[in-house]
Amino acid sequence: MGNKYVLIEVIEREISVPEFFPTYEAAHKAMMRKFKEAMGLGDEDLAEAEPVERVDGGFKIDDDCCFTQWNAYGERYGQNFDWHIFEV
Repeated sequence: MGNKYVLIEVIEREISVPEFFPTYEAAHKAMMRKFKEAMGLGDEDLAEAEPVERVDGGFKIDDDCCFTQWNAYGERYGQNFDWHIFEV
């Protein structure tokens, strides 16, 4: 049995039910889908994101919106959104 990955989503202190995935790629795809939907972003927005020098694999959309290999966060409609993938 291989590694499993769990995706946690928090919106203004409300923690979602964890989602489990058999691969990192599946967990990351789900995180990015949620991130894009919540932030109102498209694939072109992600392609234009600026690399964050101090975060390996991190990209910045703006000051309140960023994604990396293992997490993403942003602020929209006055609410904070956070996602994190854990290997279990």
